[in-house]
Formats: sequence, C-alpha cells, structure tokens
Amino acid sequence: MPAVIDILGQVLRVPTLPAEEFDVLKNERLAGLEQNRTEPGMLGPRLLQRELNSYASDDVRYIPTIEESIQRVKDLKYDQVAGLYRDYLGSQTGELTIVGDFDLKACLSALEKSLRAWKAPKPYARIMMPIKTEAKGGERQIVTPDKANATYTSGLLFALQDDDPDYAAMVLGNYIFGAGALSSRLGDRIRQKEGLSYGVSSSLSVSSQDKRASLTITAICNPQNIGRVEKAAQEELDRLLHDGVTADELENAKRGYLQALKVARANDPVLAAMLSSLRYLGRTMKFEGDLEKKLASVTPEQVNAALRKNIDAKKLVVVTAGDFEVKAAAANPAL
Repeated sequence: MPAVIDILGQVLRVPTLPAEEFDVLKNERLAGLEQNRTEPGMLGPRLLQRELNSYASDDVRYIPTIEESIQRVKDLKYDQVAGLYRDYLGSQTGELTIVGDFDLKACLSALEKSLRAWKAPKPYARIMMPIKTEAKGGERQIVTPDKANATYTSGLLFALQDDDPDYAAMVLGNYIFGAGALSSRLGDRIRQKEGLSYGVSSSLSVSSQDKRASLTITAICNPQNIGRVEKAAQEELDRLLHDGVTADELENAKRGYLQALKVARANDPVLAAMLSSLRYLGRTMKFEGDLEKKLASVTPEQVNAALRKNIDAKKLVVVTAGDFEVKAAAANPAL
C-alpha cells in the first residue's frame, strides 16, 4: 500500500496530461453525445433535471441540452483542462480512505511524503445546491421517431436533509413505493400485474448539506403503453399519499432495507466510500448506527405523515419520450 500511495502521488502531482489523449477523449465524448440526440432514455431524464434545476447558462449548476453539450465540448481547449488541473487540485482539502489489512504508520508516512507542500492556487469551496425555484407540475413530451422503447420519467423537489427527523420514514416510504429490489407498489402493478413496463422504479435522493431532496419515478415501456404507465404511476402515488402504507408492508421493507445495508458494508469499495463521505461531513459510523436504529423503530403513522408532509403529487413534473406517432397510428389505423 505505501508503494501504491507513492505512485498515486506521482500521478496526481506530475500528470503527463498528453494532448493527443485529450483529442481522443473529446472525440469519444462528442460521439456519445451525438448518439444520445434521439435516445429517449437520455432526453427524458435530462429534460426533467432541467425543469427541476433552473440556473443561468453561465452557472456551473446549469444543465445544458444535448445540443449545448455538443457545442461546449467542441469549444473546449486542451489548455483550459490543463489550467483547471493546475489551479484547483492540491492537498489542502481531501479524504483518503483505506479498507483492508495495512500498516497505518507506513501509509501515513507515504501519504505525507507524497502530498507535502502540494498547494492549489485556488481555494476549495463547496458548490451549494439549494432549491432555487419551484417547477410547475405537469407533462412535457419529447417525440423520438423510430425508437422501439419509450421512457417515462417524473420527479419533484422538496426541502429535506438526511439528518432531519423525517428522513428514515421517507427512505422506507420510497422503498415500499418503488425502490424495493424484490417487491414494490410500482413494480407489482406496472410490471407484474399489468405488464406495461420492462422496468419501473422510484428513487429518493436526499442531500447531507442542503435542504434539498428529490423523488423520481422512471419506467421503460412500449410507446403504445406510455399513457397507461403514466396513469398507473400517478394513481399509485396518489394511493400512497391517501391510503398510506400498511404495517406488514413496513415490516417487510425494514427487513429488506436493513439487510441491504448490512450486505453493502461487507463490500470493501462500498465501505471505503461510506467512510470517506462520513469523514468529509464530520461524521462517524455512529451516524449510520443511529440511522439504522431509527429505521428499525419507524411506525406506519410516521411514514404516512412524512410522505404527506413532503410529497405534493400536484407538483410532479412528468416527461415522456418516445415514438408516440406509433401510438397514434395504432389508435387510429386511418392515420
């Protein structure tokens, strides 16, 4: 490990940054973006994020269109990348996490030697991501001719941080709704029962440092089924908020989610990432232990109250992308 740290130090401090590699990567990036111009699975989620994140085009948090991304890559110069590296990378701020059987003293000595006096000219500052504006709920549609699959993507933002009292309840509520690996309301209805989607799920993302959280729903389907998928997703969200979760659902969710956390900690890369994130946030594994206790003790009433407090179905931004001309032709053979 000390030898690895020494090599990493050399790579970080004196990178070759070959110009010819820059050209190769630039062309690869352009080819990927060109391919994504008409892909429903790329256009839908990108439009959703643009709707939920309203920033000026010169803001680092701005989410460009595919066309804008292509132009940005075309305009990018090698000197800009090399200058960014020289100005912003240094050892003033950072985390190193090692998981395994290693000599701590030897590794610390190698680390100190590798990074000594490596200072970046520009200071580090975290980019904050507050909820700037409230996106208007409703449907947006993207037509992508000649594509076999269509995508349904929807989402909304709300004010929540991962140390808030509602966090554990929201995690389990989302797990029941659409994040459960083996069973969820969205999966049971849209994929298993009605056979409308090849894959459907929900995702909850909650910041550790900003009052910012998002709930998103994604599904892939035949373009002819997009209307039924959209209707079913909306109905299941409404039912979740109106009827709430049951005690049996919650107990099953607790077992599944807590077991997944236990399995994840047995994976060294996952554990290293977790420790690094905790250290950056000024936390220890006690935070994770306390969270698991909260998850284990959450009641159905707490889950239902948290869901109704934080989720407003009327604010859901829905983006559908696909060859919907096929759908129209099937409904009216005369077209």
